[in-house]
This record gives sequence, C-alpha cells and structure tokens, in this order.
Amino acid sequence: MHLLRSVVLPSVESLFQPDEIDEIRIVNADGECAVKIVAHGEATEAYLWSKDLGYWNEHYAQEKLTSELQDFISESTFGWGTFREPQDPHS
Repeated sequence: MHLLRSVVLPSVESLFQPDEIDEIRIVNADGECAVKIVAHGEATEAYLWSKDLGYWNEHYAQEKLTSELQDFISESTFGWGTFREPQDPHS
C-alpha cells in the first residue's frame, strides 16, 4: 500500500484524468514489484522494484514510472502522439 500512495498514485494523478483510469494493481512476484494500469481499456505494466536493482528509492521509482507512463500514453489510441507533462492534480 505504501508504494501505491508514495510512488504510483502521484505519477498516475499527474498524467491522467480520473475518468481515464480503469484499474491500478500492484503485482508482487519472484522478487519484483510491478504496477499494472489499465486506461481506456489499454493496459501497461511497469516495474517499480526488482531484486536486481542496485540502487532504489521512491523518488527514482516515481520518475521512472512517470516516464514510462508518458511513453504509454503517447503510444496509446487515446493519447496517440501527445506528450503529457506531469501536472499537479491538486492545483
């Protein structure tokens, strides 16, 4: 739950509108932690942590996830060709 609040939700909320997200799920298996996100029926999965990572912190994980989600959006049917800059969802 901590990764969801500290890493995943800040990245997702900065790039997506609330009505775009269908599902967010944390998946833990085999020494790895990933997040699966479904938006407008299209799914992506991004690794948040792996036992093979030498250096890890929440800030790095959030930046990595945000970058991967920007790529996902720009390659999706709902965001094709657009590059979304992270926005503060609370402003």
